[in-house]
Amino acid sequence: MAGPWASGVIFAYLAFLCVRRMRSFAGGAYVLAAVVFILHPVLVLGVGPLVVAPDMKGLRGWGVMGSAVVGLGLLMAAMGRLRMELEREIARRCQAEASLREANASLEARVKDRTAELEELVSDLESFNHMVSHDLRGPLGGMKGLAEVCQQGLQSGDLVRVARYLDIMQQEADRLGQLVSQLLELAKVTHAQLERHETELGDVLGRALDVLRLSHGADAVACVSATPLPRATVDPVLLQQVFVNLIGNAIKFSGLMAHPEVRVRSDTASAQIVIEVRDNGPGFTPEQARSLFQPFVRLHGKAVEGNGIGLTIVRRIVERHGGTVWAEGEAGAGARFFFSLPV
Repeated sequence: MAGPWASGVIFAYLAFLCVRRMRSFAGGAYVLAAVVFILHPVLVLGVGPLVVAPDMKGLRGWGVMGSAVVGLGLLMAAMGRLRMELEREIARRCQAEASLREANASLEARVKDRTAELEELVSDLESFNHMVSHDLRGPLGGMKGLAEVCQQGLQSGDLVRVARYLDIMQQEADRLGQLVSQLLELAKVTHAQLERHETELGDVLGRALDVLRLSHGADAVACVSATPLPRATVDPVLLQQVFVNLIGNAIKFSGLMAHPEVRVRSDTASAQIVIEVRDNGPGFTPEQARSLFQPFVRLHGKAVEGNGIGLTIVRRIVERHGGTVWAEGEAGAGARFFFSLPV
């Protein structure tokens, strides 16, 4: 009985080690190993003596049976642990593949956005080149010609003509200065850091109207009426510029009518906030509406003061907030400008 007792103690100790290992290793491999290890002393020392008694020589056969059970159990436990490791490896690879797909999708979206930005930049550069060749070179050449005429007038003593031409040169210089200022404003809103806050849009509109009273006069702003506006998470400084540009344009064009009227209202029926600025000015055709937000586009030419950059600034600010901007109108029936903001 010394051999069976010794092997039984060893296998019992191995079962004890497997039980301790079960606490730090998830899965059923160590459970199965502990069971088969404890089966050996049970079979050899418990069941075996009852079957072979009183001749204990047959106990050797039970020892072989116990060892066979242990061997098969350990093989199954090893295969179970290997299967668990394979499942973990498959899960890890699936997760890595999903992360790679997500990274590729994100990269494609970033490339698409960057491509759109570059295309927009190229379009703006083309418009800028067109503007430089016409809106800047023309006035600069005219100012040069007027300067020569003024020089001739000073030599001939015709001070009245000199004073008249100097006034024209001053007006052209002021217009060019405004154009440069708006170009700088366009660059600023394109790259400025957004400072989003929960903001009352009515307060932003009020500050915009105060700015317009200083630039256009209180009488011109008196034609503006507005319904209550909701709250939104926006950059109040940049959004104030949106109201200033849209309402300023509406005041300018409705001022061509006998009874100017500008209305501001909001619509929150959909999943976003939509702000409308409406005027009763001369309006525009649906075909012209598609190009209104392009830089340096002026539908009415020099008949109406402006440089064609204000609506481009509006589009840039709204798009940086995650919204969109569009226009609707008919010739002779006023204009309606809309911009949306995420809720």
